[in-house]
Amino acid sequence: MDKSMVQICLAGIFGCTIYFLYSYMGILPAVVFIVIYILLLKKDFKKPLAFIVMGFSMLFFINCIIYFYSMDLGENVKCRIVEEGKDYYIGSLQNRRIKIFPKNKEIQLGRQYILKGEFHRKVDYSKGIVGEYNLIASKPLKEDLIYKGYLIKSHLYNKLLAVAGEEGAAIILAVSGGDDSYIDYDKREEFNALGISHIISVSGLHVSLIYGVLQSIIGYKLALIVLFFYVIFTGGKSSTFRAFIMIFLLVLGPKVKKTYEGISALAFAAFLLLLIRPYYILDIGYVLSFLAVLGIFTLNNKIKRKFYKLPNFIATSLSLTFSSMIFTTPYIIMRFNAVSLGGLISNLFLIPFYTFLLVLGNLMLLFIKVPTVFNLLSLITNSVLLIINTMEDFLVNLLPLPLEFTYIEGVMILILYLSYILIRRGVKSLRYLPILLFLLTIKQQYIIYPEINFIGGKKVDIVEINYGTRKVMVCNQKVKLKYVYENYKGLDRIYDEFEEELTLKLSKHCSIYVEDKDGAFALKINHRGKISNIIIDKEYEKEATQCCYKSNSSSTSPNCDIIRINRKREGIILGHYYENYKLIGGELYHNYVH
Repeated sequence: MDKSMVQICLAGIFGCTIYFLYSYMGILPAVVFIVIYILLLKKDFKKPLAFIVMGFSMLFFINCIIYFYSMDLGENVKCRIVEEGKDYYIGSLQNRRIKIFPKNKEIQLGRQYILKGEFHRKVDYSKGIVGEYNLIASKPLKEDLIYKGYLIKSHLYNKLLAVAGEEGAAIILAVSGGDDSYIDYDKREEFNALGISHIISVSGLHVSLIYGVLQSIIGYKLALIVLFFYVIFTGGKSSTFRAFIMIFLLVLGPKVKKTYEGISALAFAAFLLLLIRPYYILDIGYVLSFLAVLGIFTLNNKIKRKFYKLPNFIATSLSLTFSSMIFTTPYIIMRFNAVSLGGLISNLFLIPFYTFLLVLGNLMLLFIKVPTVFNLLSLITNSVLLIINTMEDFLVNLLPLPLEFTYIEGVMILILYLSYILIRRGVKSLRYLPILLFLLTIKQQYIIYPEINFIGGKKVDIVEINYGTRKVMVCNQKVKLKYVYENYKGLDRIYDEFEEELTLKLSKHCSIYVEDKDGAFALKINHRGKISNIIIDKEYEKEATQCCYKSNSSSTSPNCDIIRINRKREGIILGHYYENYKLIGGELYHNYVH
């Protein structure tokens, strides 16, 4: 391989990005992205390679169209159930995913079925779902190896439950078997706060470790075969397939070519996975996995030399963590609106113990039918879990809270980071971009006109008012945060349990009169002498979502808008901190960090 593989991989990423930009935002952003891409990178392309790169970009663009829109299911389909939701399943067929709505819970996870029903095309790009299938009847097929793998994991969990408890069994199964469905919200948020959430899924680190052990026992040929089945057994996630492809190239590459170039191997793995599943470009695990390895390949040795005075094992751990974080942190900020400040310390102390736990978990799987050995391994595993839990309890109270950002701030940090890299490479035209982003950040933080947002809750409905740098919530009932579904951040105050009406003076230039009467919120906004009126009708049941009203009318006469809201809409959020509590998925938990 040579560096042309990197260019071809970038072309594939480019083609997929253009497709999803067009699908989500329309033709204009896609065209702008094409122009910027060509202008910034044209000096890196020689003419023959330029045509090849553009050809692969077009190939991946067409591949996305084929993936999402070429399949039309009939009444009977052969499908494997791969995920379970609250009232639906995710099925896999012909390398595509569909959302299945059964009439009852008779379907078993991991098993193949002949399904009879009606297919409706409803694309969810981020999850690779091409449509929805309303199930009428199902017929299970003969048990195969993949389904038996699901049964083995279920059996292992039940065995672990008896010896390690609910939390311990969930962690062991996640680390060694790739199934994190048993881990509860509290533990997930603790992992997020510590910056070690990557530990609870089988990743490249786990795959590499398993291969190293297998290769030393049974040789590289059998080790590759066993490793492939292990990747399938653990769910076949993008990070594990990436690691398997790179190990495969590392082992067999010297047989046909004497050198192994890590970045080219990484590019080939990314290229191959995107070709098979183009929606991976939107998959967080896929992107983080490749960014982390790219950071290690390009920066690890340089950073490690800075720690030459430290013991080798500490220097190695620090350099690996730093090099991976440099590339992954901007993306994490953009996608999660938060970043853990204690991840470096947590990874340094906890990863060695979780690595040991990985080995023990796989040994327990291997000896699950040998009670004496299994029980002995259980004793050792419980001791390791006790050490891990003690260290986590200590670190979670010691380390600072995750630093939170808005989505726009995350995007700006990512753009600044990319701009820095390109400016270092000689693209001087971007040197004024930080100033522009600074001005946009100020504009984003300061709201010139009052904004009124209606937040649909489980039992109460709330009006959120934003003006200047202030954000307040208004409700005529007691606000219980566990019933608030929406993302909220930087809240200044909650005005609740008022008697039908309330007057808020947000500044000397803006006051708002709020009235809750006859199933509707009525607001009268006085902004610099200009009067606007707004009515939020809460009883309207047609399809609608969160509303937003900006009082920027220049009319001096009263102006009335009726905004209709669907009370029944679902709210699904990530966790958010509020005072001493953490809001996760509509439920309120005590904040265990400080």
